[in-house]
Amino acid sequence: ILLVLIVSFTGALEVIRLSRISKNQFQLLTSEEIIMAEELREKTKWNDIFLTYPAPNQFVMMWSPRPIVMGYQGWVYSFGFPFAKTDLDIQTMYAGGKAAELLLQDYKVSYVVFDNYVRGQAASYFKNNLNEEYFKGRFPLAFSSPSIRIYDCRALL
Repeated sequence: ILLVLIVSFTGALEVIRLSRISKNQFQLLTSEEIIMAEELREKTKWNDIFLTYPAPNQFVMMWSPRPIVMGYQGWVYSFGFPFAKTDLDIQTMYAGGKAAELLLQDYKVSYVVFDNYVRGQAASYFKNNLNEEYFKGRFPLAFSSPSIRIYDCRALL
């Protein structure tokens, strides 16, 4: 009986801890990302491939859902897929230029995503070779919001 009471008490404490919303706020997606993902779901084909930064909370993959070039490295690694080449190819594609165009064709990329995650947290991943100006001058802007721009690369396919 004592063991049941102790386990019940610790369970009640855990429920109280979890119900304190101010202490348990981890935002996976912003409202802007959700709105953009819903627009992508409505206006793109189910098999259009998106070039994005491989983040665990990528809005294109989570909310649209549309295929991306590569998912989060931690998940890809844990499933045993070799991803080093694809990882380097993503960096090359985001750098722009002729090599990027060839890779965009090889991976059949329809759209390239530039969002706050790509520009900010992932800057070190791209080794400061992120070149949105190249995409801005070469491809039409397909979708945009205050912090998200998605360029249409289907002309290469």
